[in-house]
Amino acid sequence: MNSLSQIQSLTIPMPNSAWSVNIYAIEGPAGYYLIDAGIATEQARMLIKQWVPRPLAGILLSHGHQDHLGLAGELAQEQGCPVYLHSGEYQRLQNSELQIIKIGQLLTMGGFPKELLNEAIEAYQITRQNNILKLAGAELRELTSEQKFSTELGILETIHTPGHTIGHCCFYLTEKKQLFSGDHILVGISPNPILDIGTDGKRRLALVEYLKSLEKIASLSVKKLYPGHGQPFDRLDKVLEQFCDYHLKRQQLILQNLSQHPQTPFQIVEKIYPGVRGLNIFLAISRVWGYLDLLDLEGQIMVQIKDNTTYYSLH
Repeated sequence: MNSLSQIQSLTIPMPNSAWSVNIYAIEGPAGYYLIDAGIATEQARMLIKQWVPRPLAGILLSHGHQDHLGLAGELAQEQGCPVYLHSGEYQRLQNSELQIIKIGQLLTMGGFPKELLNEAIEAYQITRQNNILKLAGAELRELTSEQKFSTELGILETIHTPGHTIGHCCFYLTEKKQLFSGDHILVGISPNPILDIGTDGKRRLALVEYLKSLEKIASLSVKKLYPGHGQPFDRLDKVLEQFCDYHLKRQQLILQNLSQHPQTPFQIVEKIYPGVRGLNIFLAISRVWGYLDLLDLEGQIMVQIKDNTTYYSLH
């Protein structure tokens, strides 16, 4: 068990990956608050069960991806504590069948060929949409923006940061000025805003949402940041500067691959990420479509919809 400025942490290896995922614990008046719950592998289960402090007052989930939701339901039932999850995130997980249908419709609108459509949907479904089952039997409570939790380190405030997912949340120790960022801010990589459906039933402008959420975090005074992956760091301004530079370069790359001839998001993906398949092609189209949204909002490109397919071109 590591102690980082009175914050307990555990780093868990992820299967078949060089990545690891972090979970954190902060003591409160009635027990510890766990921030995220790792990934539900046997190795993770052994490490978490040996480490997790008792009693737990609640499990706060940054979002519902499998490497963060992990053992939340299991731990909550064992210790009799609630699991807190943003309502947008819960609805996304709960309505998985409708979500899959909508994702298929979006991919079709993005120009996905039929022979690759099922492969991409299956990869999305396996890795993103089976997580609600892991919460079965747990007491679920809605996590709302600005919701506060009392801890031994002061007030822990919830900050809704949509982008990576619709219900992603960060947690901010207001007195210590320490931020738990989940997948919203990581060192060395810009999180991928995932192609998704908004509450209005339409495609979310996920990257636009993400950049707005970054502005929200940039307005805070943050002395130290604890990410969902990687080591804690204390130069948020430098990381945000790197993000800004990265996003500008990616926009330029998209522009370089556009012409006056209309192209679908999928066609642009094939140019930039040739041969990519499975889940990676889903992530690629999420990213490319996000930059197309930014360029559209800035008035740099043209958009047209023909036969339920979206096309982009230069003016």
